[in-house]
Amino acid sequence: MACKIVIGTQRAGSAKIRVAFLIRSLEFGGAERQLVALVTRMDRQRFEPLALCFYPGGEFEQEIKEAGVPLMALGKAGRWDWLRFFIRLVRKLKEIRPHIVHGYLETPNILSVLARPFLPGVRVVFGLRASDMELQHYPWAIRLPYHIQPRLARWADFCIANSDAGKAFWRSKGIPEEKIAVILNGIDTQKFSPNRSGAALLRRRWGIPVGSQVVGAVGRLDPQKGCEVFIEAASILLLEKPEVYLIWVGDGSPAYREELFRLARSFGISERLIWLGARPDVVDVYQTLDVFCSPSSYGEGFPNTLAEAMACGLPCVATAVGDAPLILGDAGFIVRRRDPQALAAALQRLLDLPPEERRQMGARSRARIVENYSMEKMVTATQDALAALVGGSICLAG
Repeated sequence: MACKIVIGTQRAGSAKIRVAFLIRSLEFGGAERQLVALVTRMDRQRFEPLALCFYPGGEFEQEIKEAGVPLMALGKAGRWDWLRFFIRLVRKLKEIRPHIVHGYLETPNILSVLARPFLPGVRVVFGLRASDMELQHYPWAIRLPYHIQPRLARWADFCIANSDAGKAFWRSKGIPEEKIAVILNGIDTQKFSPNRSGAALLRRRWGIPVGSQVVGAVGRLDPQKGCEVFIEAASILLLEKPEVYLIWVGDGSPAYREELFRLARSFGISERLIWLGARPDVVDVYQTLDVFCSPSSYGEGFPNTLAEAMACGLPCVATAVGDAPLILGDAGFIVRRRDPQALAAALQRLLDLPPEERRQMGARSRARIVENYSMEKMVTATQDALAALVGGSICLAG
């Protein structure tokens, strides 16, 4: 069974379709970057996008404002501020009068469908971003939405998964297959493109000697991202190639960050492993790398950083998590998850290739993203799905 999307006549004649996107925050993250890319590129002749977030002050706020998209921070006061927050959300949605409320991630999806009885005629779309989550690693407050969301999905009009792996995961949790459409993430291939003009300067700032090879990973500091596996693989790689430097871009809780620092010290690799924290110039960081590593252990649907690195023309190694094998194809190496030996061996194999062979592999990486995962494809597919929903032409069967 597949979700068939057929373009229909939009409601209210030629009026624009007003879409309220709801997300927790606009801090650095893959889902957040995709939402910003979508709302800032939607066809303003057909759509009127608006963004609502729980908390103000995220790094992506300015990008939305500069694009002229209305942005409303709902001012959630903290973890336990649910009733008053929900009332504020419903009041704001009544004021906006959207045709569609589109949630991004579990809690916004849940709130979108709970608000539906107060919004006559509104359509609700769930945005499904995760796959094969291992919830035992997280406290109950994070686990709970993953259990609630499938039970409430029956009251959503349909769901958009950003990966085939994500669709399979949520189907296994009880969301009917026929209610899920897959619209793959899109990458801005103009922004994420090969350009090593500033690489030497950044390497000098980080204390990396001229001529050194650099391996990098990008992602928040979270067990899902395979941080410990990356550290152990780095220690194995450095036994064979002690001249290599490794970089991790991303941040997380202070406690987990310190745990990772201790692990790196225990392997004796702290001087070769550079922690850069969360950075707005991630495009520039990609340009400093010789090889990109995506070491995720679970939970990835569509690994954005892998696709971004590929768009920058980098040869890549990735673990077999989510849609990574489909995205990378024959333009890099896929290894088993949680296997530091295999990860280190694949990284060494790439680093040992002659520079021209690595360049050719990077060119194939970029070509795959340009051909299959462009931003234009993602925006067009999403717009078509939302227009069909308002026009009453989404057939959830067949």
